[in-house]
Amino acid sequence: GIVEFFIYLLHKYHNNFNFEMEVVFVDVHFMLFYTAVFNAIQSVLVRVVSARRTDRAWVQTEDIDIGHYVAIRKEFDRVDNELK
Repeated sequence: GIVEFFIYLLHKYHNNFNFEMEVVFVDVHFMLFYTAVFNAIQSVLVRVVSARRTDRAWVQTEDIDIGHYVAIRKEFDRVDNELK
């Protein structure tokens, strides 16, 4: 809206307005608009995919058998002590 109003004012009050420049300006303006739309769609897609993957990983983590968790923790502590 604001950009179109500015172009309207240039048409109305600028006697020798450069129409070739306007065409380039309009093309760049719409390219930036479509880039912003693409980035918004991509951000939503990344959010949905990452939320599903983290939820799945969290459920798998919660479903670990407690005995298996203890064995993993002991092995981690053993390796951690060896590396220190």
